[in-house]
Amino acid sequence: MKKRNLIFSVILIMLLAVNSSLFAYSGGSGTEGEPYQIATTDDLIKLSTTSSDWDKYFIQTANISFDEDENQVDWDGVAGPDGNGTSGFSPIGNRSTNFTGNYAGDEHTIDNLYINRPYTDYIGLFGFIKNATITNTGVTNVNMTGKDYLGGLVGANSSTISNSYSTGSVDGDELVPCPISFANETGN
Repeated sequence: MKKRNLIFSVILIMLLAVNSSLFAYSGGSGTEGEPYQIATTDDLIKLSTTSSDWDKYFIQTANISFDEDENQVDWDGVAGPDGNGTSGFSPIGNRSTNFTGNYAGDEHTIDNLYINRPYTDYIGLFGFIKNATITNTGVTNVNMTGKDYLGGLVGANSSTISNSYSTGSVDGDELVPCPISFANETGN
């Protein structure tokens, strides 16, 4: 009987592991035909902390709104006090690992995105994008502080961005575009 229970437990754990990897976001598989679905703050935080997915396809399926009090958000997806509350959102893509995927906002918005990293370059919803495509994405009421290369939507762009915008406050030292970042423009 104990052996049967052990085998059942092992099978159950394996099924749960496979099942959780199939649903890393709100759906999809990250391909062009079946993009990962981004529908919640948890999905967006998972994307920001999973650089191995930064070359995949994504579609936003709902408006996403972070709490207006940035201290009430678990910005890095680690349960409990983790010390990241004061830094806010971790940008998707950075200098060493660019976002090279495809993000279709599907005319949805991301509201109250907060980043407080005054000594960090490449700050925005997307920190550094290269050979990527961002379409129909709105980022509203941003509150961002960084060092160089900042934008509400994208910090550094070497990609195609269309029909996308951001509003809010962006504060940094150098190479800080206005919060309306690269809308309808191809970077170089």
